[in-house]
Amino acid sequence: MLPASTSQLSATTSDSLGNLLRHWWAVTTTPIGAKPRFDHQGSTNATVSNLTLPGTYTFTLRAFNDLYMTTSNVTLIVKAAPGAPVITSPANDSVIVGTPYTYSIAASNGPTGFDAIDLPAGLTFANGVISGTPSIAGSCNILLVGTNASGAGYGNLALTVKLPLPVFTSSATADGVVNTPFLYTLQAANVSTSFSAINLPPGFVLNSLTGAITNTPTSAGTNTVIVIANNSTGSTTNSLTIIIYNGPPSVPVITSPLTATGSLSAGFNYQITAANYPTSSFAIGLPLGLSFDPASGRIFGIPSITGSFNVTLRALNSGGTGSASLALTITPEPPPKIDSITLRNGFALTFLALTNRHYAVQWLTNLLDTHWAALTSGIPGNAATQTVTDTTTNAPARFYRLKVMTP
Repeated sequence: MLPASTSQLSATTSDSLGNLLRHWWAVTTTPIGAKPRFDHQGSTNATVSNLTLPGTYTFTLRAFNDLYMTTSNVTLIVKAAPGAPVITSPANDSVIVGTPYTYSIAASNGPTGFDAIDLPAGLTFANGVISGTPSIAGSCNILLVGTNASGAGYGNLALTVKLPLPVFTSSATADGVVNTPFLYTLQAANVSTSFSAINLPPGFVLNSLTGAITNTPTSAGTNTVIVIANNSTGSTTNSLTIIIYNGPPSVPVITSPLTATGSLSAGFNYQITAANYPTSSFAIGLPLGLSFDPASGRIFGIPSITGSFNVTLRALNSGGTGSASLALTITPEPPPKIDSITLRNGFALTFLALTNRHYAVQWLTNLLDTHWAALTSGIPGNAATQTVTDTTTNAPARFYRLKVMTP
């Protein structure tokens, strides 16, 4: 007797003279996500297993000799066991790679348990829910299983893990000089496949594949162009300013503050600004934990070292380079504290949650009492301000404290 989800395909093949022919079974069509498996595809009685997903399966028999081949199709229809769960949750879904994802399996006929098989990297399954953060872009089929006393019912989730939308990494300003060849190249992260532009000034040409904008301009002026980067997920737009000068432009002058302070394990942001339309900028000598975005001119990150640092700032255009020194101080971690308490359907408490720390907010009504009650706990630090709400109303008095733990 064959096991469940298994069938046997029998064939004896011969030519018009009665000579036996060789033959071979092949899978032609299946329900989406199905993965039937053959045992001895060329035998008289071939066994095909893993027929779990309901739907129509087509198998092709190829009979052949050294000169000719002929084919014939066999169709099998697989149905769920009577009374078994029928998966009713969506059969298709999508998520951006690197972003959190949740999918709940649903089924009719009173399922008592669920399972999910062939999960992509980054996803896990528990209590009827697929969750996690997928780490690899692509398409996959996840086998969904619901069980009850009548048996198992199967379904398929076709999950597409998409690339993030393109992110422009090239400068938002480009410049050139009259009667001088102009070249500026659009660049974007996340596998951009093409570029386009709206309102390019006359004479300027965009190569949609390389992103190169070229021309030999004959007149000065400033133009704002909408540029678009495309990939398999969608499109991102950005604004590009093209400035054409009659002669060499003035060198950029750094105008952003030349002192800045940050704290260990807390988020830091600093924006380089400069006069005279810089087309790019640089930051040299950043402490560990900080990065620089050349497209926006922003210094950002979470400092991982304390001290005083001299960071060289540079802003460039076709006229030259302007430089300045930024005196950057990174102080030790600030002590934990509740920064503010405001009335918002109860009490809203805000505090800075440093990285590599977990936080709990506790309360009591009498400072003479030593038994603090937990309002919330296990909040992971993310180097940003967190807000916790206590929904109590009409309380005579409440005292709060912030508890910090190192995981």
